[in-house]
Formats: sequence, C-alpha cells, structure tokens
Amino acid sequence: MLQAAQSSYITNILDISKTIINTICVAVLISFGSSIYTVKLGSSVIYFITPFIMHLYVKKKYKLINDCTPDYEAIKKRGAAAFHTVANIIHNDTDLVLLTFFTDAKLIICGESAKFPAKFFSTRASLMQVFTSGMEAAFGDMWVKKENDILQKSFRTYEYMLFTFTAIVFACVFVLLVPFIQVYTKGVNDVEYVRVPLALLITAAEAMYCIRQPYLTLVYATGSYEETKMGALVEALLNLSISIILLQVIGIEGVIIGTLVANIFRTIQFAIFISKHILHRSVLVVVKRFAWVVGCIVTIGIVSLTLENVIIFSVSWIGWLEHAIIVFIISLIITVL
Repeated sequence: MLQAAQSSYITNILDISKTIINTICVAVLISFGSSIYTVKLGSSVIYFITPFIMHLYVKKKYKLINDCTPDYEAIKKRGAAAFHTVANIIHNDTDLVLLTFFTDAKLIICGESAKFPAKFFSTRASLMQVFTSGMEAAFGDMWVKKENDILQKSFRTYEYMLFTFTAIVFACVFVLLVPFIQVYTKGVNDVEYVRVPLALLITAAEAMYCIRQPYLTLVYATGSYEETKMGALVEALLNLSISIILLQVIGIEGVIIGTLVANIFRTIQFAIFISKHILHRSVLVVVKRFAWVVGCIVTIGIVSLTLENVIIFSVSWIGWLEHAIIVFIISLIITVL
C-alpha cells in the first residue's frame, strides 16, 4: 500500500529504526549473558512491532473501510503475478539447490565464496534498491495517467542510471573478484578456490541481472504480468535444464552458465516487450546501451590489469582495499568519459 502511494520512505524509516533498536537490544542481552534463545526472542519481538506500526499508520492515513463489497478488477492479474513470483523463485534458487544435491559441499563453498563479492557489489538487494525503490509505483502512476512523454523521459534517466551503475560496479567486480577470493581463502587449501572462469561467469550473470532491472520494473509497473509470464517460465526452465546438463559435464561453471543464459533470455524478452508495447521505441536503444556497458567494462579491465603489472598489491585486506580504491577511481573516470 505504501509503495503504491509512493510513500516507501515510511517503510525505510521503520526499517532503519528496527535495525538500530534490534542492534541495541541484542548487544544489551548478550552483555547480560543471555542465552541464544533469549537473544533471538528479543529480535523477534522487535521485528514483530514494525508491521504492527505500519498497519496502524496505513489504517489511520488512508481510512480503509473493511465492510464494503470488494472490487477485484484492479488485481485481476494476480494469478499471473503469482506465476512470475514462483518462476523467479525457481530461477534464483536453482544454483544452490542443484549444487547441494549433485556436488561436494566444498564446491558449494567455493562457488559461494566467489559469489559473495559479486552479490555484495551488484546487490540484488540493498544497492539495487537505492535505484529501484519506489520507481515501480512512480512509473505505474505515469502509465495510468497516460503521461507518455514524462514516462519516456523518466525511464531514459532511470535506465541510464542503472546502466552506469552496472558499468562501474561490475568493472570493479571483474578486476577485483579474483584478488578478493585470494585474500578471503588465504591459507585454506582443501579446494582450488581461485577459479578465474567461474569468477568471470558469476560476474557476467550478476551484471546481466542488473541490466534487466529497468525493463523488469517497467513491465511490473504497467501490470504486464499476463503478457510476459511465458518468458518467466522459459527463463526458469532454461536455467534448470542447462544447469542440470552442464553440471554433469563441466561442474559448477555449468550451473552459472545456466543462470547467465536464462538472464540473457529474460533481459532480451523484457527489452523487446517494453520497446514495442510500452515505450514505442526502437530496440536498438537497448543494444547501444548494452554495447556501451560492455565497452566500458572491457576498457576498465584492460587499463586496471595493465596497472597491476606496474603496482604489486599485497595479498591482504589492506592491499585489496588499496587495489579496490584505485580500480574504482579508474572505473568512474572511464565511464564518465
């Protein structure tokens, strides 16, 4: 309700407050020597208070009436929306499930250690929300009011911001991922953790996930669930089938290839759909933006890797941080130029 009313800041304020209060509560309970059960109970109570406050705020702010005949017209596509959600769950969880059933647990740790920095930088959660929070509701409002010119202009800006974000962040991931794993697994020799092909595949898969985000946001904002649900199904099936086949052939890299191929397919589907049915523009706009991102990442990679031959960074957290700062500055300069 708050997101639809473009009042997500209320949720954000509550989340920030919840995190601070929970941290204080846990610290106090631990300092008094409380058991793990008491500590978790304290956290649970605090997390329960947030939705309760939100409920009271929405009820008072919007004066919701319960005793009226419901009108289901506005949510008539709820079945298709649920279909998208289930397909997304399958797509997002395929990697870990398959690796759990078909590989050694140490290989899962290897994959997760490689994925950790990629997910941290790309942020399917926190960092992406900086750009995506509230945009779905804003675009939906423009679409319903038929403010097509404003929608076109706003989406171009939004699209440019996310592509710029992807270029800078994943150029950094491209260069820094292997050095990160070297530091993260230093002294652990049970499995070969430094696997460059795996790191590059994970970077590409996560980057493609970010690139599709503006198109996914617009599809959802306009309620185009029914029109795109088969794409969601194909994405999940592609990921599942390719991952199962290649896992037996080339191992953990095959699972990431399955994710990458599925992400590419879904990105193309969304880009074509919004270009043809919502924005009424040439799909070449998307092709040019994609080429620009790839060009930026490759250029930054070449410059940064050349620099590594001049400056030798120590295999430590301090050395990695120094490396990261330099690569970020290079990425920022090249992308802006």
